[in-house]
Amino acid sequence: MTVLEQRFLAAKDRRGVFASAYLQITLAVAAKIREGFFQDNAWTERYLAAFARLYKDALDAWDRGDQGGVPKAWRIAFQANTDRTSTVLQDLILGVNAHVNHDLPLALFEVGIEPDREMRHADHTAVNEVLRAATDKLQESVEARYAPVLRAFDLAAGRFDENVANFSVTKAREEAWRAAEGLTDARSDIGRLARRAAIDMAAGLFARLVLLPTRFNPALRRALQQIDSISVRA
Repeated sequence: MTVLEQRFLAAKDRRGVFASAYLQITLAVAAKIREGFFQDNAWTERYLAAFARLYKDALDAWDRGDQGGVPKAWRIAFQANTDRTSTVLQDLILGVNAHVNHDLPLALFEVGIEPDREMRHADHTAVNEVLRAATDKLQESVEARYAPVLRAFDLAAGRFDENVANFSVTKAREEAWRAAEGLTDARSDIGRLARRAAIDMAAGLFARLVLLPTRFNPALRRALQQIDSISVRA
């Protein structure tokens, strides 16, 4: 993740917005695993690795021009990053949406939520606590690298934006768990394929909604992008 972030920063690639945020999350969860924070740290480590691999797979498919191999939500996110038709905040939300709403259910299904589904759910939920603690560092990382002027808005808003973000991600992560249960409990491969298609479609739809305000209001997009342009690179 560190190598990816540095690569994107060097190329001024807007995919780095999510990569910078994700690096902070990964470091925070990995540190808690080393501390023995979770009930089953080995399972949480596998879960973290599978989750990251899905993100890397999407990146690799996009880079080699295999758009058919890129989930809808990631395809929309990467296209917006490439075209620079999004703001820094939209870039971040697009990445979080694709990774949580699409990748997370698949990662949970891959590592398995059985046996002892209740314990697995408890560890999955415990990650939310780690995310809440990492929010400030995550935000500072993105602001410093991509849009420092946003710091002024953050100071004015106090804890409001962090509380909204935490609530939204917490809710999305719980929905991802339910989707993983649906994949696990499906009675046939066809049923699982249908559920995976529904996950892909829903995450893709949300990605389009994220871009909707600026897509049909070019003046708003230009104004927000001017704010983003007052930036430095690490």
